[in-house]
Amino acid sequence: MASRSFARIPWVTETLVRSTEAACEELRSSRLFLKLLEAVLKTGNRMNVGTNRGDAHAFKLDTLLKLVDVKGTDGKTTLLHFVVQEIIRSEGSRLASASSSTTKTQPNTL
Repeated sequence: MASRSFARIPWVTETLVRSTEAACEELRSSRLFLKLLEAVLKTGNRMNVGTNRGDAHAFKLDTLLKLVDVKGTDGKTTLLHFVVQEIIRSEGSRLASASSSTTKTQPNTL
């Protein structure tokens, strides 16, 4: 029985490695994940302006885990909420301007 379990270990390991590689590739090619990383960096730099940590060019990935620990003055809103709202605001305005320029260039079909 134990030998059968050990025989499955390479298959399970290979499956986990493939899943992890696929997830990493999806994140690498995700425009919104890149936006999230940029927004986290900008927010951190704004929060630390005037200190030796205020002009960072990078951050450790475990910083992403801390975004839910930093709370706003209401005690409910987290830094993650704020960062996501900023992305939605900037992406929304970008999409709105792209949509309006597309609308202006399309002929009237009425």
